[in-house]
Parts: sequence; C-alpha cells; structure tokens
Amino acid sequence: MSQEKVDSDVEARVSPNDLPKVQAAEKMLAPSAECVSIYSYKETWFIVGIIALAGFARANRGTFFGAFNAGPMLAPGVGPVIGGLLSQYMIPNNDFYSAIFWFLTIFSSVSLLIILAFLPETLPCIVGNGSIRPSFIYRALIPVVGKDRIAENPQLVYKPPPKPFRNPFLLFLNPDVLVTTLFTSVIFSMQYSISGTLSNAYTSQYPFLNSANIGLCYLPNGLGLAGGTIINGKLLDVEYRRSRARAIREAEEKGISEEDAVSQANFPIERARLQMTPFMVLLFSGCVFGWGWCVDRSVSLAGPLLLQIALGFSSICVLNATTTLMIDLFPDQSSAVTACTNFFRSAFAAILVALQGKAIKKLGYGLTFVIFRCICASMVPLVLLELKFGPTFRSRRVSQWLANPDAPPEEMPVISTFYAAHIMRN
Repeated sequence: MSQEKVDSDVEARVSPNDLPKVQAAEKMLAPSAECVSIYSYKETWFIVGIIALAGFARANRGTFFGAFNAGPMLAPGVGPVIGGLLSQYMIPNNDFYSAIFWFLTIFSSVSLLIILAFLPETLPCIVGNGSIRPSFIYRALIPVVGKDRIAENPQLVYKPPPKPFRNPFLLFLNPDVLVTTLFTSVIFSMQYSISGTLSNAYTSQYPFLNSANIGLCYLPNGLGLAGGTIINGKLLDVEYRRSRARAIREAEEKGISEEDAVSQANFPIERARLQMTPFMVLLFSGCVFGWGWCVDRSVSLAGPLLLQIALGFSSICVLNATTTLMIDLFPDQSSAVTACTNFFRSAFAAILVALQGKAIKKLGYGLTFVIFRCICASMVPLVLLELKFGPTFRSRRVSQWLANPDAPPEEMPVISTFYAAHIMRN
C-alpha cells in the first residue's frame, strides 16, 4: 500500500469549538483594557486545528490547507474595515467600545446559529463514516449536508472507539517539532505585532487619515494573507510532486522500489515542504525593516501598504509550510499540532506587542523594526537546521519505536500511529 493510500485512508474530522458569542460578550463587559487583553489571549486556546487535514493525500494537502485557511486569513483585513466604518459614520464617540462589541456579539451569534442549523457532526467515534445517525444533540437543526448518507443497517458500519487523551505538549519532546514551532512562532508574532501597531502608527504618522481610512489600510494585510495561503498551498503541492518524482528517479537508479522511495520513513518530506521557507523568512525580514522606516519617515502611504501585502504573503507562506509539514509527520495528531502552533505563536505575539510600545516610544518606528528585522533574519539558521537534521530526528523516532514496539504509550517517543503502521508494512 502506497503512502498516498495510507494518508487518504485517515478520516477527516471537524471539531467546531465555536465560542465567538461568549468571547465577544466577555470583551463587551470587560472593565479594563487589561481584561480585554486577557480575553483576547484566551481566545487563542480555542483556535485549534478545526479540520484534520490528514484525511487528504500528501500530494493535495497543501492546496486543501491553503483553501481552508483563506477565510480566517482574510478576516484580519476585513474586520478593521467594518470597525473603521462603524466608528467614523455610525457610532457616537462616547459609546464606541461598547457599541463595537455589541455588534460583534450580534454578528457572532448569527454565525453560531448558522453552525447549529447546518453543520453536521463528523467525529468518527460518533457517526462513523457519516452514515450513522447520531443522537439529537449532535444533529444539525436543518439537515442539508450528508442527509443521504444514513445507512439502512448502521450496526454494520464501523465506528472507531474514542481516542484517548494525549498531552499535546509532548510533541515538543521532538527536537524537529520544537525548532519548527520556534521559528514559525517568531515570524508570525512579528506579523501580529505590525497589525497591532498599525492603527497607532498611521494615526500618528499620517494624521490626515480618519478612522474609516485607517480601517481600509488593513485590507492589504488581509489580501496578502488570504492570497498567500492559496498560492502557497498550490506551490507546496507542486514542490511535493517534484520531490516525489526526483525520489522515485533516484530510487530506480539504485534498484529501490517506488513504494520504499516514497514511504514516510524514506521520503525527504522536510525538503519538499520547507524548500522555499528560508527565502520567505528573508523576504519577511526585509519587509519588516522597510515597513518600519517607511512609517518612521512618513513616506507616501503607498509604500507601507504595498509592504503589508508582502508581509502577509511571506508570513503565511512560512506558517502554511510548517503546519503542513507537522501534519505530514503526525497525521493522527494534526489538531494537536495546530493547537500547539497557535498557542505558541499567540504567546510570542502577546509578549512582543507588550514590549514594542515601549520600544517605539524610546527608539521610534525605524530602529524598533530594525531590531525586529534582525530577530526575523536570525530564524533562517533554524530553518536550515530543520532541513538538515529533520530527517535524522524522524529516523530516530522510528528506530526507538522499532526497538520496543510493545512498550506502553507513555514510554514511547511521540510517533504517529499511521507512521508506525506503514513502517511495519514495509
């Protein structure tokens, strides 16, 4: 059985941990800015891998991840536009914050109602392959999606048992996961920091802009993120197919079978996914430098706006590549991988946003973002480290598992069960 078949046999699962109504209400009733910051950081705990992309074959995984991620990435550009328009034209100044969060509460409540009405349960331990009718609490109020898949004899449909809980932070016992998460978190926290300071920066450096204009200035960032995730998803798949063809060609020259050449134990998946990442990190660090000085010198507004597109594009390319790689390595823990990545990049962003305000006051935008640029550029060696030693760490996990395959889970290295099964078959 080929690796493509192994990957495609894994069930895709959706876990809609949707709490927008509660989050907006918490912010609306928050007594201080500090409370709002705490609530905002807490929200990142729920932004987990809401779709298990392990269900897609490796050759198409980048495209599907890019398409899925486009909506969430467009939101940071569209949201401030709505807020700016409300602030400028519809909301009295003395009631701005409460009105904004009332709007968020209503809007997210409508979204929650749509989810309750139309989104079916897809967890395999509840509905199997989708043909088992779940209990009432798990059904969509208006069954449109999947209503024709109910089996006549649901007793004959295989329903896997619930997965036991595994501490997701055990993933960081793997050096390759730790290194990859570190440079991804630093890069994307810089993206967050620019988004966080954009409003104050444009207000102080471009005083002719009103609230609606500043809201529109977030659009290039959202377009760069949304467009980048789609384009990069396609590029990841192209590079994977190219690497796969090269691996097969080299295997034929050495008399190795095609199946062994593309198996997860032998295929250079790190090179296939991260080949463009060093260049994207360098592009991002250069744009950080350029954006800081453009704002510092109050150059034409077109300059920083164009750089925002490049910032969004390059940062999401790094995030997509590393997240797809982690799903390739741990396909049955894709939600845990995504959750850990979100947790750490949001933690880094919270620290950075807290520090950058003081740095900007003392050093100005130019020097502050020169420092940020140096931090970003220092992540390139970590990317190269993962490219060089990632396969070694992966092989070490396999060797430890093969040496003691009957050990209890708590004594085992963190290794994908699908990965292990594929190794045993080959």
